[in-house]
Amino acid sequence: MEDTKADLLVRVFASLEPHARSIALLEGRANDDDGWPYEPTWESYLCSLPEAVLARCECYGLHCLPEAELLQPPMPESLRQLCVSVSSASIALGRRAVGMGGGSCSSCCSWRQSAEKAEQVDALLGAFAARLRGGASGVRRVVDVGCGKGHLTAKLQRALGVPALGLDIDRALIETARKLYPAVAFEARDLVHEGLAWHAGDLIVGLHPCGALGEAMITATLRPRADDSPSASVSAHGYENADGDATDRASSVPAPRPTSSVPEPKPMLSSSSAAAAAAPNRPFLLMVPCCWHKQHMAVREPLSRGARAAGLRLPVKALKKASMALDSSTSLAGRRARSELRELLRHRGVHEDELSSRSEMDGIQPRKAARGIAVLAAEALRLRAMPPPTDAELAQATATARGPFERHRRLGLLEPVLGELVELLCTLDRALALQEAGMRTCVFKAFEAGASDRNLAVLAQPPWAAASGTASGSSMAAPLAAYAALPPPSHTASRREPGWERPNPDGCTGHHTAQHYVCVDQIQ
Repeated sequence: MEDTKADLLVRVFASLEPHARSIALLEGRANDDDGWPYEPTWESYLCSLPEAVLARCECYGLHCLPEAELLQPPMPESLRQLCVSVSSASIALGRRAVGMGGGSCSSCCSWRQSAEKAEQVDALLGAFAARLRGGASGVRRVVDVGCGKGHLTAKLQRALGVPALGLDIDRALIETARKLYPAVAFEARDLVHEGLAWHAGDLIVGLHPCGALGEAMITATLRPRADDSPSASVSAHGYENADGDATDRASSVPAPRPTSSVPEPKPMLSSSSAAAAAAPNRPFLLMVPCCWHKQHMAVREPLSRGARAAGLRLPVKALKKASMALDSSTSLAGRRARSELRELLRHRGVHEDELSSRSEMDGIQPRKAARGIAVLAAEALRLRAMPPPTDAELAQATATARGPFERHRRLGLLEPVLGELVELLCTLDRALALQEAGMRTCVFKAFEAGASDRNLAVLAQPPWAAASGTASGSSMAAPLAAYAALPPPSHTASRREPGWERPNPDGCTGHHTAQHYVCVDQIQ
């Protein structure tokens, strides 16, 4: 989606927001056993789905199947509208093509230069290069937030030919990054509490910044600079003027000061454009959000005017759905084993509060669940200093869990739908806040779902960016231009741990040739 269609962001948000008004629906879980989803017709429909349709829904997503497969029994109209809205929004933003099923993903928060992470980095650079207005001439420095071991930081420095600064809270990762890439500057910073300092022409990058870190990036970008001097510094709570006096006296957190180890940005290329000189002083921002629930507040407050007007205040439990529902790394066998484990622990007298908080797996590698109830139960009881399970206990737990698990399995089809709803709304809220601040903003698919399902990127550019180079991008640094010319990478090259795949009932590849039941025209 190009930012010339800026009103598309508003239309997509407006199509989704009405479905997020029931906080109880967003917060609930399939195995809460408290009446969720509180819509009897939804529960009746989901629990009556044939096994073959159920398996395909688990493979692709309830909101991604062709409508013809969901007619018997007929889907309740309110549920159909939810599925249509979420799928249409995903298509409008370029994440999914018409007729394409959902993807799978594993955890995206552990940075390593694996095949899938390398694919994410290369694809993100290519997508960024293709969307830069006027090429890279306006970018004077890269600031990589949550840089980890510095792979992306170093690649951006080479591709753009400008200084780069990698920031991460983990000092051990920063030391590793310095050893791997001695020509790149790295610093250990707690940006959530210290704030983020930037200069005009900075490119602030975040590949999967979690929750509060992503919010700090947006907040810093939205804060106006006091002036153009290098001493002007932005924090998440206020900014300093050239004399170092904080303008936001209500904040108890001091604004950070640039240190000598931070590379100064290159001088701005001259431009005869009057618009470039008069435009608001903003950096570039490129972000692929992740893990929305990792916040320091119980409720995420909206950033954009549209989200504030809609009262889009999402509790952490609702935000967690966006992360957990999209993580399909637990196989069907693993989910069944966890359900059986809860029944066995209940029989052993484990308190119901522990079971309701889903802490039965504390201290156990999640992938162990895929090995079955016998292995899982033995490990869980050992950690609780209890005797190992007997064959009779295992058989009883399997029989007792069967009915509730099949019900939870069907109600669980709602969670990916609601999870994507929450993810799209939060991403659009950030994008709209940047757009309202006068930045040229777009939302697009950064890479294929085979690399990660957390693949929606937000790119915001200052208004003067279009005047700082040629429209054709000839001023783009040569390596970055090469990224833009690369074909999209194939997700088949990604390497995953065994067992991450969703159930594949009939050799599904993740794509449909039949007509999809959503209508993008509802949004566009």
